[in-house]
Amino acid sequence: MSQSAPFSAFAAPNSPVSARISLQPGRGNLLDELMAMGAFVIMPLGFPMAQPLRLPFTILLILWLGMNWRSILPVVRKGWPLFVLPVLCLISALWADNMMVAIRYGALFSLAMLFAAGVASRLDARQVAVAIVCGQGMLAVASALTGTREWIGGADGGFALIGVFPHKNILAQHMVILSIAALSVTLSSQCRPVLRLLSACILAVALGLIAQALSATAILLLAGAIPLGLGLVLIWRPAVHIRGLRPALVLGGIAVMTFGLLVLTNFYGVNLIEDTLGAFGKDQSLTGRTVIWAAGNDAISKHPLLGVGAGNFWLADNFTAVRLADQFYSSDGQFRFHNAYYETTVHLGLIGLLAAIYTYVRGGLLTFGAWWRNQERADIFFLLIVVVLLIRSFTESELFYALALGPMLFWTAAFTSLMEKPSPTRPAIS
Repeated sequence: MSQSAPFSAFAAPNSPVSARISLQPGRGNLLDELMAMGAFVIMPLGFPMAQPLRLPFTILLILWLGMNWRSILPVVRKGWPLFVLPVLCLISALWADNMMVAIRYGALFSLAMLFAAGVASRLDARQVAVAIVCGQGMLAVASALTGTREWIGGADGGFALIGVFPHKNILAQHMVILSIAALSVTLSSQCRPVLRLLSACILAVALGLIAQALSATAILLLAGAIPLGLGLVLIWRPAVHIRGLRPALVLGGIAVMTFGLLVLTNFYGVNLIEDTLGAFGKDQSLTGRTVIWAAGNDAISKHPLLGVGAGNFWLADNFTAVRLADQFYSSDGQFRFHNAYYETTVHLGLIGLLAAIYTYVRGGLLTFGAWWRNQERADIFFLLIVVVLLIRSFTESELFYALALGPMLFWTAAFTSLMEKPSPTRPAIS
């Protein structure tokens, strides 16, 4: 079947234009990419500007999932243990004070997981990264153009950029993910040249927004993620051609880091934790997180085994929740524990905590295993995303959010890795 000129730039090789038109050649088509792009922008609850579009898009999303049920079912069947958290959220309605809140939380969590399974069945890692670059890139450009800022308090307070997002931390979370996606596409030789150029420009915009958002967590995460991504693509991958170079790189890296830490701590008297926090205007309480975690311990002690029920702590009729929100100047009256494990344990108890640890560890191992088997350049996207989200889970609660960009990508990475097959051109590991 011949390809017409207007569509030839967007059609995957050796496939009919009507079925395989896409932004980036891969498993799925343009419709799948647009659905993923829209879901990553519209569905996260932390982006209230999309609220009017959320219900109609949710209907479209459910129709898309139903239309592709034959390809989604094998993913769900193989990855069913990962659904333990949304199932627990639904079951927690039996003991929650507000049953409907728990059911809604579990339903939204289940929808996010099914969407992740759907994306994993239809798109590959490169196509997901391109969807993030295009969708979140538009939000980045809009944030840069609006330049909206908010005052953040503290001894070193100032005006932080929030752009089109409701809070600087939410902007920073989205821009970290966008930066990783843009970096992976820019470095991938298998992505279209125009997309690589676009991604390089978007990466510069995202990094500028993060710097203006005054988010220490985002800056520190990217300070590790970007060198790691560059090292995996530019050093680790080519090193396979020289026998014994990879073990030497690992040992050399450990030696350099150990020597650097010894010099900084023993010769220059650097206290890594205090000095790093001080450089970003933070204190030993991690901007009040230790106070929030103490309140979490009190809540856990009252409902240790099963928790209060999904979504049932941060309610308007919970005095403790309202007091914490007011204490930390939450503008919308909503707040979180800034730790995925506290968030899970308060709502689902120790049983939920064990389930969360299992799914997070399993998701991380699946993603690392898929990267290790293939080690193709685009695979650094899912690997870096999962590493960043697991690290950030100790200071942010987003992995337990029912609908948020981070967990949607985490589960997409896990399901995609679960179905990934080893590359026939996989290099031998020296």
